[in-house]
Amino acid sequence: MDPNTDGEGLKIDKADIIVIGGGPGGYSAAIRGAQAGAAVVLVEKDTPGGTCLNRGCIPTKSLINSVSKIRSAQRGLASGIMEGALRPNLGRLMDEKNKTVDSLRQGLFTLLKKNRVSLINAAAGVSKPGEVRLLMPAGKKEYLSTKNIILATGSSSVLPPIEGINLPGVMDSEKILNLKTLPEKLLIIGGGVIGLEFAGIFSGLGSRVALVEMLPALAQSMDTDISRRLLPFLKKAGVEVFLKTGLQSIKSVNDKLAASLVRENKEVPAISDIDVILAAAGRAPSTQGIDIEALGLEMHGLAIKTNEKMETNIPGIYAVGDCTGGPMLAHAATAQGSAAAENALGGNKKVDLSVVPECIFTCPEMASVGLSEDRAKYLGRKVLVSRFPYAALGKAVAMGETCGLIKLIADRNTGVLLGGQILGYTAAELIAEVALAVRNSLKAEDVAETIHAHPTLAEGIMEAAHGIGGKPLYMV
Repeated sequence: MDPNTDGEGLKIDKADIIVIGGGPGGYSAAIRGAQAGAAVVLVEKDTPGGTCLNRGCIPTKSLINSVSKIRSAQRGLASGIMEGALRPNLGRLMDEKNKTVDSLRQGLFTLLKKNRVSLINAAAGVSKPGEVRLLMPAGKKEYLSTKNIILATGSSSVLPPIEGINLPGVMDSEKILNLKTLPEKLLIIGGGVIGLEFAGIFSGLGSRVALVEMLPALAQSMDTDISRRLLPFLKKAGVEVFLKTGLQSIKSVNDKLAASLVRENKEVPAISDIDVILAAAGRAPSTQGIDIEALGLEMHGLAIKTNEKMETNIPGIYAVGDCTGGPMLAHAATAQGSAAAENALGGNKKVDLSVVPECIFTCPEMASVGLSEDRAKYLGRKVLVSRFPYAALGKAVAMGETCGLIKLIADRNTGVLLGGQILGYTAAELIAEVALAVRNSLKAEDVAETIHAHPTLAEGIMEAAHGIGGKPLYMV
């Protein structure tokens, strides 16, 4: 591809904004800039969509959806409303996952094209303001000038420094999404979002799963009482959880893997006969191609430092998404990218990251937003906490989804909602109402007095809000 043309052969005469990285933060910035009338170039070395669309959120949600259907069928068999045998077909599941990704990828290409964003497939480098260096697939170097650069270089998987971490059979979250054979035994390193979601996927498909976490609790974004309630569900699904446990080494034994464990500085029995080990210890900001020293770019550890407008310390250079080290979430990156594009064109948009929903697609799902109860206690803040169980919701009983609860946190003096957490069916959908209330400083009574449809799961939020100032209707 000619570096001065986009994918449709359109000549790039000028660039008001060049965006480096085609993930959610990058393509959102590109589209918003183009919608505002700017000439925008989006440079992506791989495939637009980033980790989220191609190797993360979307493919895993496709697999989780398939596993959910399997679990529903199993419940049907157990209740007697269905008969027959169930046998998951991993190949078909992976095909369905790939079709989903391909469909959304094509949709993104269409969005970019319709908004006249010039897309260039190249590795980008920046060593001075106003200029982007392109390394084309054929090895040729080209340069483009611009008024504004938006860095959206994303993040990469972190491999823990463990002996044997590079042995065959040890995978990151990208490689495990392309498995051809279902592992009989899977060990997962890390009890965060990635580890928990893959534990649910593979246990649902029939693998024996063990999960090792160094910290005393899973899912650090959730309150302790919520994450603790997840443990029985994992156990029921056949997931063996090792908390406060580290991995010392990995060895290859007779075409299998064996892992040595340590808990509180004491060795514990090793896990053997492992087919696959998933390293899900987290992700770190990536600044590949960015000459930090030459630019004089101010950093915060491995992350690019920005203000609320997503401006770096270098005029005309912005940074968004995972490379800034904030919440590594696609929806946060989308908000940052949109703001950066607007500000590059003279706007004054600020991004508030204090109210960003975090969702974990376990079974049941977990979601949180705003201030947690644990954090409130740490800060010494006086709060009121209300919990309402799914089992008291008519819709949940009718659906057979009675496991879970809705928890709201409010200021003790004013009743203003500060945060919320949900463990239960479609928690990731329900948390949006809590986020809206928190962002707009609504009081618990505002939510409680809003009539919610019946029968719905959202009634649980209304009931939990009643619990802040008085008593829920459907709880003794």
